[in-house]
Amino acid sequence: MSRLRDVLFGCAVYLSLDIGAAQVLKHTSMWDPDAVERRYRKPVSPYHHGLAENVNLMGQWGSIRYPVRTNSLGFRDAEVRTIPLRAAGPRVVLIGDSFTEGLGVPYPDTYAGILDHCLGRSGLQVLNAGVMSYSPSIYYRKLKYLLEDIRLQIDYVVVAIDLSDIRDEAHLYQLDSLGNVVSRPSQAKLLSLLKRNSLLLHVADLVRDAARARWADPARDTDWTEDPRAYEEHGAKGLALAAARMDQLLSLLRDRRIGLAVIVYPYPNEILRRDSSSPQVRFWGSWTATRGVPFFNLFPVFMRSPSAATVLANDFIPHDVHWSARGHRLVAETLLAAGLADTIRMQLSRGEAPPRPQGGAFSRSSGTQPDSGRSHGECERPGQ
Repeated sequence: MSRLRDVLFGCAVYLSLDIGAAQVLKHTSMWDPDAVERRYRKPVSPYHHGLAENVNLMGQWGSIRYPVRTNSLGFRDAEVRTIPLRAAGPRVVLIGDSFTEGLGVPYPDTYAGILDHCLGRSGLQVLNAGVMSYSPSIYYRKLKYLLEDIRLQIDYVVVAIDLSDIRDEAHLYQLDSLGNVVSRPSQAKLLSLLKRNSLLLHVADLVRDAARARWADPARDTDWTEDPRAYEEHGAKGLALAAARMDQLLSLLRDRRIGLAVIVYPYPNEILRRDSSSPQVRFWGSWTATRGVPFFNLFPVFMRSPSAATVLANDFIPHDVHWSARGHRLVAETLLAAGLADTIRMQLSRGEAPPRPQGGAFSRSSGTQPDSGRSHGECERPGQ
């Protein structure tokens, strides 16, 4: 009995020290390596989460420090500035997840920043509403908020969709009775609570995350595009939900005579598999074709090299699924050469034929690379 009492006493002392140390350290930068990120990310009703307005600081993504600036709308931007609700000319809004936000890359070097600079020369203003962990439910609800609640002028919308959107639709988000985006009930609330209040569990969690990031194999995650079990678990449900939300978004925009285009692009594991006919491409290619929506398929351009390893080394952040500055530039130049600007102008002119491309151009559906030279849509980014 005495031994049992000693063991229980020791456990009580350890738990007291473990929990007490957690309460002290959780208020310091040592506790949360993402503390900088949390300074400018916030919950936002009715569309779940977004970026804080008028931010100017150094963000951190993994070991990368990079400048983060947002404008008065809480959109990443080249500078802190006030965005008027009405614009002097046509306004294009990009929306997507972390790829569109541009994690780890200075804004002028992101594809959104490059498009803003290049299209701005011809009078098209580009705004970036993309934020990490967005998916079609948030695309729809955020644009509805921008159009109906604050009455922001928007003339064209470009949505960038990837395979993580499908998982997020199935597992993370749902619309509540008021039509607002909320988190789905979590099955891991107790574990999350313990991690937040136990030093041992918190450190173990950080070590696990660091190991995953350092030794990440881009092909390690079997996903719904190749695994029938994953497709049954969340792929089919996620696609159905994503399509329903995109239908709502399309209706919202068409009621206001606002154009829509859709972009798809591969994750590293799809590049390694040379999966140019991914279910992602087939599904959204069909969705856009049946609804008369322009479709920009970026899969071929990321599979242009015989060596997938070379593409991942050049166009992606090391040990990460996100694009490097070179990858962002590839995306921007591909979209420009594929005729994104002409597509937008055709909608704005209400059906007039777009200007005839000069030189090689990408097919909107295939992303075939031009034979040689710079495409008619390219331009230098600021400072070049």
